[in-house]
Amino acid sequence: MKYNLDSIIDSTIDSVILSNKRGEILIWNKSSIKMFGYDEKEALGSDLSIIIPASYKQAHREVMKRHLSSGEKNVIGRTVELIGRHKNGREFPIELSLSSREEEGAVLMYFIIRDLTEIKSQETDILDLESIIDSSPSCLKIIDINGSLIAMNKVGLSLIEADNFESVDRANVYDIVHEDDRSSFIEFNKFICGGGEGTLIFKIIGLSGTVMTMESFARSHTHSKAGACHLAITNDISARIHAEKLILENKQSLLEVNKRLLLEIELRKSTQLKLYRSELSERKRIAYELHDGLGQKLTAAKFALGSIRTANVLSKPLMGVLSDSIDIIKNAMQEVRDISQNIAPSVLADYGLSAAVSKICDSMDDYQQIDIEYIQAGVEYKLSTEAEICVYRIVQEALNNACKHSNADKIKVQISFKSKEVMLIVSDNGIGFYPEEVKHQGGSGILNMEERAGAVNFFFGLRSISRKGTEITLRCPRKELGKN
Repeated sequence: MKYNLDSIIDSTIDSVILSNKRGEILIWNKSSIKMFGYDEKEALGSDLSIIIPASYKQAHREVMKRHLSSGEKNVIGRTVELIGRHKNGREFPIELSLSSREEEGAVLMYFIIRDLTEIKSQETDILDLESIIDSSPSCLKIIDINGSLIAMNKVGLSLIEADNFESVDRANVYDIVHEDDRSSFIEFNKFICGGGEGTLIFKIIGLSGTVMTMESFARSHTHSKAGACHLAITNDISARIHAEKLILENKQSLLEVNKRLLLEIELRKSTQLKLYRSELSERKRIAYELHDGLGQKLTAAKFALGSIRTANVLSKPLMGVLSDSIDIIKNAMQEVRDISQNIAPSVLADYGLSAAVSKICDSMDDYQQIDIEYIQAGVEYKLSTEAEICVYRIVQEALNNACKHSNADKIKVQISFKSKEVMLIVSDNGIGFYPEEVKHQGGSGILNMEERAGAVNFFFGLRSISRKGTEITLRCPRKELGKN
């Protein structure tokens, strides 16, 4: 029997200690060795104080004395939490059960001791977890398959406008879900409790009547008492929904404004193009009037005066005046031709865009003493009249500006006829400039080129670097080139 009792004592996970009333240890089981670090030889005969921290020894003696003098011989089942001490000096929490009995006139004390280190750690973890849950900025809740509220943190209680959990414990959550979303919420809850996971946006009506929009991220959870449940993190997104609504409204308003602006831009472009075409038409008319009207009359006058000179009927002084008059008429005729050409360049109709641009480059190269190179890339195709005139005039303006202001000794003009666009590049190796400064100073050349390009929906670009030169680009989309 004693063998069986010793075996039981050694197999228990708790420390079992037997001492006399003086506190001398008489029995010290294997769990005691593991818990306190003293082997059996060290412990037997030693005072119980070896397992008690110095700060608790006096209190231990008083408890033992009180117990022995109280007359209570059996207090098994009563436990007390104390602090134990390991051989290495480490202190740890213990739970102690104490009983005493008399055997052959001697009082024996039985101690059953359990190490509470792990339990206390778990309790701390639980308290920390509860603290984290309550300090979370989101509502955390558990709902059973019938919609009953099993648990909810402080943020959640605040959201549903509840004073405390006791007032809503086991209340049915379906009752505060807005009727518009109730059926979908019930289906969602069944789906989650059935093992699913997902997200739902729904409205609730708080206990004080406030309507709020919630977004819930949920997954299934097995509760120790309620079984299959719905565990969710829920946030009030009412402000976000309101902001999104305002953004949508503002976006719609901006779209309407943008639509009106686009219409105005298209109308302005259309008006600008009509004005441009009217200007071209009027220029063409004036050019024809100068050429066919004034030009013909000057030609007739020159021939008439030439006939008089041929007849040799005037005195020598008058013949000198006549010759001067004929020279004046010749100069006037040349000026009329130049004005007519500038107003409506007939060279475009006569030779085409590439040849006309080449002629400009050649003529300016001759009298400006600047090396002007013209390159045509691709096979030339016909453009609309206003498109050709736009390119031609921008080449003229760009060359004039470069010759007057750039101090360049080389200018390159290139027209590339591509499948989807015609591209013009005019570049020089001059001193460069700051485009914005020139615009603010009232330079009309750049503005004129920009306006000409805009009138026919072409893309005008200007890049200039100080002491490195200037490059002007004009991109003419093919879709715009055939419009008349």
